[in-house]
Amino acid sequence: MTYTTDTIDILKKDGRLDAKLAGTLGAVKDLTRSDVIVHIGKPYGAVSGWVGPLFWQVWVDPGQAAGKVFARIERGEREEWQLDASLSKEALLDAAKDRAVEQAQKRREVLLGEASAQFEQLQKAAGQ
Repeated sequence: MTYTTDTIDILKKDGRLDAKLAGTLGAVKDLTRSDVIVHIGKPYGAVSGWVGPLFWQVWVDPGQAAGKVFARIERGEREEWQLDASLSKEALLDAAKDRAVEQAQKRREVLLGEASAQFEQLQKAAGQ
């Protein structure tokens, strides 16, 4: 997302450009975090965690077909993944966790690029 010149003019006129710059810089700094945190649900039927500031979760619903896992990355829609049906529940969730972490890392990189571009645009508009 880029800001239109009209939006920039409004931000300048309303005196909100500095606040927008600070908020965007905060988002950039937050998105540069790449730490991976994993939480195992009890009973062991769900795994969730964070990649930097992005939340992800994977879970197996009782009674579902073998190999079927559900996932959600950040605030996205629930996805249904079909993985290797021969895996145990623990191995299935572990494989789903790895896939979710990978997708969250990719999403974080996209968001970081967008936030960095927005920050540069706001800096130019502020004459910094």
